[in-house]
Amino acid sequence: MLKSFKRFYSNFFAPCLSLGLSLGLGLSVWMLPVQPALACLSCGCGGTGSSADLGAIGGAASLFSGSSKWLIQSGVSFRQYTGSFNERGQWNPMPEESLMQGYQALLGVLYFPSPESSIGLQLPLQGNLLSGAAWGAFGSVAPTDRANVFGAGLSDLQFQGSYKFLEYENAALAAWGNLSLPTGQVNPSLPEWTTGAGLATASAGLLGLYKPNFDWEFFLNLGYSRALGEPATTLSPFFVGQSLLYQLQANFQFLPRWHLGLGLNGQWGAWSAGSSGFQPAAKLKLVPSLQYEFDRYQGVRMAVGIDLPLAGYNAQTDYALYLIYYQFIE
Repeated sequence: MLKSFKRFYSNFFAPCLSLGLSLGLGLSVWMLPVQPALACLSCGCGGTGSSADLGAIGGAASLFSGSSKWLIQSGVSFRQYTGSFNERGQWNPMPEESLMQGYQALLGVLYFPSPESSIGLQLPLQGNLLSGAAWGAFGSVAPTDRANVFGAGLSDLQFQGSYKFLEYENAALAAWGNLSLPTGQVNPSLPEWTTGAGLATASAGLLGLYKPNFDWEFFLNLGYSRALGEPATTLSPFFVGQSLLYQLQANFQFLPRWHLGLGLNGQWGAWSAGSSGFQPAAKLKLVPSLQYEFDRYQGVRMAVGIDLPLAGYNAQTDYALYLIYYQFIE
């Protein structure tokens, strides 16, 4: 395990951390002039790069709408796969001279029927570049003899909503829900064209906010995700099965209009293994974050997502870069 950690650190964690610090990238999922609640956690409840992941990074629903009636978001992301955990929790790097990358673009529209509630839709596009490797069963990475193949298409549409049911002084509680429709492709023979989970998935949870003063805010998000059926194949990287999801987030306003945040996003679930039962699936992601507000209605958010070499089972690892623009409309 120590050798695996050193190999993970030298091949992935150290370069990614250096890149993140040098670029100053990050994202505060929560640091809007009004505080958002996720429709799906940014630990990636779709597995390794689903529209739910980018949508959560963008802040998919809202605890406080203020005077706004609409929230429009557009974003892009880049994902570099670095290896995978096996069923014993051992991390293995990518096959030699291989490459797996994911690209995503997202347009999200959110409507606030009242200051306490929100409903929304996310339209994602997914692209994949594979060379010498592809997705294997149960979150693994499998070597291939195909080089530099690219595929892209519509990913899974996301419907979402939230309701803030409790607010007291500096704290609030909200419930959220998400429904993902299987509009993306699943193609085991041509994995570069796989852009979705292959079946519908429902998620729900609770989010708590505590803001002790103007500069600091803290979030705890707990949720549950479950597929509505059994997948025809386990080769989609955007499907994990049923999962418990959790997120811890702290944000700090260090300058006017500038916010710095740090999140720890986790997933604990299971792949369906047919007659043999279930295989555990788990991983942790560290998300340093940065946000700049042009004014109280619009801004940009940036992030680096880093999968940690801890508590992983049957899951691929990656680092991801995110850039999202948001605008509230009255």
